[in-house]
Amino acid sequence: MKTLSAGIIVHIIIEVKMYQTKLLFINLLTVCVLVFFTACKNVEYNCNKSTFEKIEQVICNYIEKWDYKPAISVSVFSKSQKLNYNYANGYSSISCKTKNEIQTPHFVYSITKSFVATAILKLKNEGKLSLEDSISKYIQNINTIYINPNATIKELLSHRSGISDYTENPALIYNNPFSKTNDWNAQSILSFIEKPSESSGNFLYSSTNYILLGMIIEKITNEAANVYVNQNLLSPMNISVLLYPQDSVNLNKVAHPHCYPDTFMELSGDGKTPIDIAGIIPNVLELLGKCGWTAGGIVSTAEEISKWGYNLLSFNGSIEKELREEIKNSVSLFTDKNTGQIAYGYGIRNLFYKDFEFLGSYGRSIGDENLMFYNKNKDVCIVILTSSNMKKDKTPNIDSLMYEIFECI
Repeated sequence: MKTLSAGIIVHIIIEVKMYQTKLLFINLLTVCVLVFFTACKNVEYNCNKSTFEKIEQVICNYIEKWDYKPAISVSVFSKSQKLNYNYANGYSSISCKTKNEIQTPHFVYSITKSFVATAILKLKNEGKLSLEDSISKYIQNINTIYINPNATIKELLSHRSGISDYTENPALIYNNPFSKTNDWNAQSILSFIEKPSESSGNFLYSSTNYILLGMIIEKITNEAANVYVNQNLLSPMNISVLLYPQDSVNLNKVAHPHCYPDTFMELSGDGKTPIDIAGIIPNVLELLGKCGWTAGGIVSTAEEISKWGYNLLSFNGSIEKELREEIKNSVSLFTDKNTGQIAYGYGIRNLFYKDFEFLGSYGRSIGDENLMFYNKNKDVCIVILTSSNMKKDKTPNIDSLMYEIFECI
């Protein structure tokens, strides 16, 4: 048996040490990469692993197209498919470097209207109102130049009252008293309407309709709108949402809106650097929330909103069947049967992708873009909340993200 020389032994020891060092480096690098990606996102899921991985890749590809990282929260929910996927990434405040988490709340804006429409239909089914009732039956002392007192509840629900949209008034942003005082009431919102009513019957999207519906709920129930919605719709399903400003909300925890300076208004900036609007407009979240109320004041997470959308629109939903069917069928009342034209029903609208119909709602405001849509073919509700509303040439369409997620299921 040959013995190895001392030189060869030393050489072997050196090679082994170098190999161990390489392994250590590779392990450390792997850990660093895992830590980096874990820090950038927050994921919870209860679904088939391959489905999870496909959805994850789709979202990652979408985020890569952004030139900055605002908050994005995604929830995909289905009882029949045993699917509960929740994802969060980006920053709820870029200026403060606050990480967006799965439990980070967002203003969902016009998705609020689906809650209010359901509350109105519940009152109707209880015999407390008729959809043919006029505004004047419940609300007095209104300016009849700007609000047609003969418009019906049905016309308010479907945006066919002809009443103009108070959100079109620039004073809401530049000279809004809500940002300077705690004084607030629904009538004060109506004071921002600046155009006379048009004739009723034709579609004219207007958030004013849903402020009036909120006032009608309170008149009939003798309760604050947030109390009625929570006690009669949400508590039985253990769904948690807050209706601002009647519900107390810690606005410091809510995702900030972001946009480029020339997206909606003339804000200071070079037009290239995204702006955290909360750093430009004092108390912007308070302002937007108080202006929204029953037209756009709900604050919640993507997970809670996906459960709401599913229970409202699915055949497996927990909301009483009569309510669910009336909400869903309301869209078909206004859809052109020949063209399949997109239509808005009671608090929801439809979308078409390939041969699939989606029912749900968008929720948009300055620096935010959200959606909640349900598809019956796959019995799934998809919610996407983003604290970003950028130029079209800078932002991938969130509809396309929803469709890509849908293809993964």
